[in-house]
Amino acid sequence: MHFATMRQRPVFFAGGMLVLILLMGVLLPATAQDGDPFATNTPSSPLFATNTAAAPVVASPTTAPMMQDFATNTPSGEPTEIPSPTPLGPAQAAFNYSLRIWVQADLVDLVYQQILALQPEDAAAQRALQMTLYELERRFPDAPRDMAQRQRIIEAMLAAPIGSIDMRGMVRPYIQAAVNEHAGENEFTVDGFSV
Repeated sequence: MHFATMRQRPVFFAGGMLVLILLMGVLLPATAQDGDPFATNTPSSPLFATNTAAAPVVASPTTAPMMQDFATNTPSGEPTEIPSPTPLGPAQAAFNYSLRIWVQADLVDLVYQQILALQPEDAAAQRALQMTLYELERRFPDAPRDMAQRQRIIEAMLAAPIGSIDMRGMVRPYIQAAVNEHAGENEFTVDGFSV
């Protein structure tokens, strides 16, 4: 007799667990949204997932607003003001962007101003001038094309603290123009420099 009751214990245990699970399923909600003890912002979903599209929700103008069952920081009620759509294009294209549209003359003037403001110990100003010269050479090759303007910048570079400016990009076109002017000569002088 003792042997038969030992066999029945697992059956009783499994049956008891099954009854307990069914009882919990009936008494407790199937999802977190169905019961009051939980606050969540997850929308409730059907018990079974399908690939059938849900019917469209059409609000009638006479329906009263739903009361919220959970805490939220979203304001309730109708929106107070709907913003106008964004215009398709800017009114003044040249002035509405964060980056400037550089014109050759403006960039050359900036280089000249930075050269005049250069101090011997100011490494940040030297680096800024180096970057501006790089941008001038990259955006506008052979700028400035006006030799008088180029000569003015070269004179300012020669008056700047020694070793603070890399003059190669600015001087190379000037030397090329001088060599082209004196094509047949092997040695000549330009502004006090022997070439």
